[in-house]
Amino acid sequence: MKSCLIAAAAATIPTLVLAVPTGEKQYFFDTIPASSELIWYPCNQTYECARLSVPLNPLEPNNGLRSEIPIIKRPADKSDEYKGIILTNPGGPGGLGIPFIFASGDEIANFTGPGWDIIGFDPRGMGYSKPHGALGWLGIPPVSPDLQNATYIPPNQQKRAIRADHYGIKIAPRPDAWIESLYEASAEFNELLQAHGNADNQAVPYMTTPNVAFDMLQIAKADARLKGKSDDDVLVNYYGVSYGSVVGQTFTSLYPQHVGRFVIDSVVDLEDWYKAEVGSTLQHTDEGVSTFFTSCFDAGPEKCSFFTGHTSGAIRDRHNNLWANFDLTRAIQEGWGNVTDVAAGQDVMKNILLYVPYSALLNFPAYADTLTTVEALVKANNATAENMIEIGTLWTGPEDPTDPFRAENPFETWCSDSNNPRMVGSDLPIPQEFIDIVHNSSVSSGERFVQVYALCSRLKLRPKWRFSGKVGGDTKTPVLFIGLSKDPITPYENAEKARTLHKGAKMIYVEAVGHGIIGQRNWCVYDKVRAYFQDLTLPGHDNRCPQGDIPFQYIPQAHHKKRDGKDVVAYHRNMVRMHSAFGAM
Repeated sequence: MKSCLIAAAAATIPTLVLAVPTGEKQYFFDTIPASSELIWYPCNQTYECARLSVPLNPLEPNNGLRSEIPIIKRPADKSDEYKGIILTNPGGPGGLGIPFIFASGDEIANFTGPGWDIIGFDPRGMGYSKPHGALGWLGIPPVSPDLQNATYIPPNQQKRAIRADHYGIKIAPRPDAWIESLYEASAEFNELLQAHGNADNQAVPYMTTPNVAFDMLQIAKADARLKGKSDDDVLVNYYGVSYGSVVGQTFTSLYPQHVGRFVIDSVVDLEDWYKAEVGSTLQHTDEGVSTFFTSCFDAGPEKCSFFTGHTSGAIRDRHNNLWANFDLTRAIQEGWGNVTDVAAGQDVMKNILLYVPYSALLNFPAYADTLTTVEALVKANNATAENMIEIGTLWTGPEDPTDPFRAENPFETWCSDSNNPRMVGSDLPIPQEFIDIVHNSSVSSGERFVQVYALCSRLKLRPKWRFSGKVGGDTKTPVLFIGLSKDPITPYENAEKARTLHKGAKMIYVEAVGHGIIGQRNWCVYDKVRAYFQDLTLPGHDNRCPQGDIPFQYIPQAHHKKRDGKDVVAYHRNMVRMHSAFGAM
């Protein structure tokens, strides 16, 4: 069980490709001292890094406890007219801003246009931050004791529509015993939480989203002071995707007077987030997965290895027949001789399926090849646990205990954010009504929310600051929201709702199967985002972007395009491993 969760949650951080050495001393976060002012150090040759010391508890800023936020900057080209900084967030919760900039900083700089410093930061309690929320869950050693506790500085020294037939997709749910295993894992999680992360001077009580929004403001204020400007009326510029939309909307709601140029991509319904409701989440998930069948049929057997028959329905039926081999409940009831292999195969296949609709452009061809390989193994009676786990590793990357992403971090934030006492720390069983809702909403990935509920229900959290105010408002600068037509986890309807809650806000509607505009190769939306960041030009009636490149048709040719493709794959692996942590146990 533990190995399956680690495999689902883990993925490779993008390899840091070093530029030609400049001769200047290079730093990284283990050698950069924390400061309450923003002090940049050269790191990884072409970037600049800093550690910003901020109050651990924004509600008690003078109690001496400090959180250290690691920050990275992809500097604007010195030959361009300087415009300022754009803060970013890759999603999650649990997404790390440092590898996000390494993987996607250049692309963000491209679609935001010249003159902007692109800034990433690891949210508090995660990555290279201190104190850290890693507890030692799933057998991975916790961080060293000196990273578990906050730095103490004495105060006098401080400065929505779902089809009932699921578009013909047939995927069996996990057996009931899976939920019991979640409760056991959560109980272990809670023991570690109380032992290593839940004290007033440790990370977890301060890992809610309002704290992250506060840290964003502190970064912008420190940047203003560094440049000799007043920090009283500083404006924060921002691009955030997925959970980054929770961060962004929380910021706009708490600090509307500090909102600069804000692009919020793939939008979570903020009211549902804080109430721990999932009704706004799974509206288009199975729809997006189902487009694999039509895309494969349109591509033909030359480009889609899973092609069969004379209609897309034939591909769907072949898909369903293959998935029937991983019906663990049926295998147990009928006494199949390969139950252990079926259990491992079900976990692997369900984890892979979380990836697929996050980027149809990148993942549909790979999914076709995976299905073809697994089908051959099944026919040869060789779909063993070992072989299936190896296939899963091709999607998630190998396990790496040194990876700064930690599987507990997403739950520490998500559960702490929830204002639902029935779910968090209640020790009560998951209501059957909730299980039915997520299963009926999506057969492809609804179970991820069963896991979230089960884990949160056993965690005795002590968040110091939960958001409970009004969403949106009259921001200093109009906000630009983005929604994709078949987003698997943040329906475009959420972006439409968020736009109505923010005065003067606009929205871009993108025709695509995916989660976020990164990697979509959609020049229409890139041009509109660039126009906003460069000139504050908001889309009017021309706010719709048709589909860009088509799955199975786009193949990178030039060397630099191949590298870009790898960077985007790394980004989507990092994005989905956060959601995979919510998908399987």
